[in-house]
Amino acid sequence: MTAINQWRHPVVRDLAWVMASPSLISDVSHAVDDVWCRDVFDASLSALQRLDVSPAPLLSVLEKDQSHRLGRYFEVLVAYWLGEIIGSEIVAQNLTISDDSRQLGEFDLLFRDRVTQRVMHWELSVKFYLKYGDQFIGPNSQDTLYKKMTKVFESQLLLSQREEACEQLKPLIADEPVYPAAFIKGRLFYPAKSNWRNPEIIEGISPDHSRGWWCYHGELSRWVSQCDVEHRWMILEKMEWLSSVVRLPEAREETTGLMTSRELSHFINNYFVRAYKALMVTELEYRQGYWIEVSRGVVVDDSWPNAS
Repeated sequence: MTAINQWRHPVVRDLAWVMASPSLISDVSHAVDDVWCRDVFDASLSALQRLDVSPAPLLSVLEKDQSHRLGRYFEVLVAYWLGEIIGSEIVAQNLTISDDSRQLGEFDLLFRDRVTQRVMHWELSVKFYLKYGDQFIGPNSQDTLYKKMTKVFESQLLLSQREEACEQLKPLIADEPVYPAAFIKGRLFYPAKSNWRNPEIIEGISPDHSRGWWCYHGELSRWVSQCDVEHRWMILEKMEWLSSVVRLPEAREETTGLMTSRELSHFINNYFVRAYKALMVTELEYRQGYWIEVSRGVVVDDSWPNAS
């Protein structure tokens, strides 16, 4: 396993993924630098090891939040990393800026960097898009990468420049300048029949971005029949979409919750008889006492993206 996936506890693995997985975008002038993130991750290995042995402090924070939204889970992990792991001061989270009549925007996260003492504004987002023609479209086809980037760079990152925001921030940071950056993680999925592991990189997309495959449910049986018959499959719940899956049975035969390719195809076909919502699946290979993720995909209804 790579260092980012070495942790036994899934929440600690998610935290490591938040810290060290590659950004979706390559605009380092307006985005948090991957090199900085990886350096901080490397310097935090001992703290992560302690959490992996005793994750109670992290679990306590998550339990207090009591959110079942993936985006909120992502935000809480980022704040824990910056505040508890590296010791930055969290100034505010989800701070709404309004005038007398309407909401103007929200600061996802404001913190004082422990080293530079600068007040940082990070816009946080975890996104999953499917390559469709020349677009990246979400499982919910109303969401696209283009729309998200436009909102982040042309609106959200400019919030601290508004007079109303400056006034409402004064009790927290007086007149200190705010340094904005986008912190955008996630995964892009390419058609399963394409060279999805080594796709052509589009301008603005990080060349190191996490990637996977996607297919229509009518194509799934043919796709999985090309995979190793010894591999197993899992359907991932939304809150399991972040880090790679690692299952820890001591015996190869212990496959509770895992499916063969035939069982997966049967499950998917029955599911789309009554539902339209996309499913994320992971392909697992047995290695040295572990079932380890080797690929990840999204299966969509045959009408996607026209009906989703």
